[in-house]
Formats: sequence, C-alpha cells, structure tokens
Amino acid sequence: MNPAELYNNILVPAIFEPWANMMTHGINTNDHVLDVGCGTGVIARRANERLNRTGSITGADLSQEMLNVASAVSSNTINWKKADITDLPFDDQQFDIVICQQIMQFVPDKQKAISECFRVLKPNGKLVIAVWKSTDYSPGWKALQDSLSEIIGEPYLLPPFAFDKPDDLVTFTKNAGFDFIDITHITKQTHFNDSDDFIDGVVGGSQNMLGKLADVTGTADSINIIKQKMKKKLATHINSNGLTFDQANNVLSATKPSS
Repeated sequence: MNPAELYNNILVPAIFEPWANMMTHGINTNDHVLDVGCGTGVIARRANERLNRTGSITGADLSQEMLNVASAVSSNTINWKKADITDLPFDDQQFDIVICQQIMQFVPDKQKAISECFRVLKPNGKLVIAVWKSTDYSPGWKALQDSLSEIIGEPYLLPPFAFDKPDDLVTFTKNAGFDFIDITHITKQTHFNDSDDFIDGVVGGSQNMLGKLADVTGTADSINIIKQKMKKKLATHINSNGLTFDQANNVLSATKPSS
C-alpha cells in the first residue's frame, strides 16, 4: 500500500472517523459544503451522507495521492479538488459550510487560510475548525513524542500538536471578519488494534505527523526501538482489545456576518 492507502486504512478509522459526526452535525439539506484539508475524505463522506443527494460536497487537499484514494473509496457525487487552503480556487460566497479538520496546525500562514475560508463562505455561512490540544492531553501521542525525543536526545514537538493555542485561533478568526465565535474542548477516544498499528500507520501513512523526525524512522531497527519504548510507556492503555487512549480537540465554530 502507498502512504495514502495506509493513512486511510489505519489512521482514519482510529484517529479521524470518531470525530466525523460532530464535525458535520451542523450541515442542513441543500447546503454546499467544503472540506478543506480533506485527506482521504472521511469528513466529506459523512457530509455527503447528511446531504442525502441534496446540495454539494467538495473535498480539497494539497496531496493528489490523498485525493486519489478519497475518490476511489467515495461516492462519485463528491467533488475532489487539489488546492491550497491559503489560495482556494473557488468563487466568493460559494459555500454554506467550510470544515477544517486537523489542517490548520500545518499551515504556515494561518491568518490567510482563515481569511480564505471567510471569502468562500456565503453570508451567514459557518466555519468549523478542529485542532488537537497538546500531547499532554493524549497519552498515545505523548508516548510517541517522548520516545522520538529520547532517540534524538532533545525535546521535540510533533507537528500535529504545534497549534494548541485556542486564543490565537479565536484571534485569527475575528481578524478574518467572523462573528459568533465559540471554542470548546472535546475529548474522544482513539483505538488501534495494537500499538504496532499506531506506529506503522504514522510512520508509513503520514510522515508529516513526524516532521523532521521522519528521518529517525527510516530503518526497521529504529522503528522496532520506537515500538519497544511505546509498549512500555503505554502498558496501562493496552489490553486484549488493543490500544485505546484519549485524544483532545479544540473545536471552533464561527459565522460569517449577513452583511
């Protein structure tokens, strides 16, 4: 399997799918929905189910590999578009809802990204953004982060957790022009069949989750060392059903003014 397939088969069911209902609950019949940073399309697929052949759903991502998998495993009623969140190839006021699940922490210019979301939303349109809280709120990722830091001999923050700044997220959203901004802290459980699945999924399926530490995981020996460290650190979270741990999100919702 290529990295996008590994990502879809291992990481999506464990990490991203549990949030799909919550992230799409505000969708109404006939809405036009944009899922930015859609990856292999878990949010877009759930949105499509909610729309039930009304409105439209578009999934946008920078990775053509991710989009290829999304297209292969999804209904042909979903539109897929290779796109940069800071320069969206869509008309002004085209969508009723824009959803951004776990993309903003990877975007260098967050203000421009959120302003682009504002531009493509219709008046009274809704924005929903989710970014992980720090690894302190997620034992599985904390164990991985600490294991990798031990290997390189210095502290390192995993990229998916590099934007645990809810106040900054609110500020960017206000600056873009949004009203009725609300941010909540929500925790759900992440489950893998075992800790090896977790490591194999992250290392093989999405190296942007490791950032510069991708080089550390370049050999079977190093991966085995990480797995050994992880099993020790996560012993209390592993049982006959597999590996289960909490994962906490900062979830923001906001509305574009009517005029």
